[in-house]
Amino acid sequence: EYMGTLLLLCRASMAASPGQQASEQQRKLTNVEGQRVMAVIEEMIVNAHFLAMIGTYLERKEELRRLTNDDVVDALERHAHLEEMYSDLFERKEAARGALLAELTEQLQGAANELVGSTRRVCRLLRAHSRPLTQLKSHFASNRTPAFVTYMRTLNELRDVTLVRLETTVEEAKTRQERLASIESR
Repeated sequence: EYMGTLLLLCRASMAASPGQQASEQQRKLTNVEGQRVMAVIEEMIVNAHFLAMIGTYLERKEELRRLTNDDVVDALERHAHLEEMYSDLFERKEAARGALLAELTEQLQGAANELVGSTRRVCRLLRAHSRPLTQLKSHFASNRTPAFVTYMRTLNELRDVTLVRLETTVEEAKTRQERLASIESR
């Protein structure tokens, strides 16, 4: 349920103009840019774990409050409220027509922007308290949905493939393609 928030955050952080995307695709990434790409993917994986555990955290508020502080619990409760508000607006927008549709679209955009900001704040707070939160991870591990497991597996595969692509030189890629072509021809 919290994957939607993660997708909103990813879209917001990776948005670029079409002209910028085309010019960036034509050049090779520098080492620093490659490291930044890997850092973003790693951060995305960590944030996905945190966001997926929000329900677990809120189920165990008193333990969470004991492990962290009131700011973390308050931020999580506010985030959960924003998620509910966003979902409600989305459902109402789907059924709306005319002027109400335009008004709900505007409200939905505002709620999405608020949710992105809340998601960033929650992730920062949870990252700052990641050590004490490991105690709650064992409870979460037994409650993971198959969709979340698949999502995390896909993110990890994305990280692995990206790392291989970034570490492979043009010459190595060309040699590999030539070997595959020769194997296919046999």
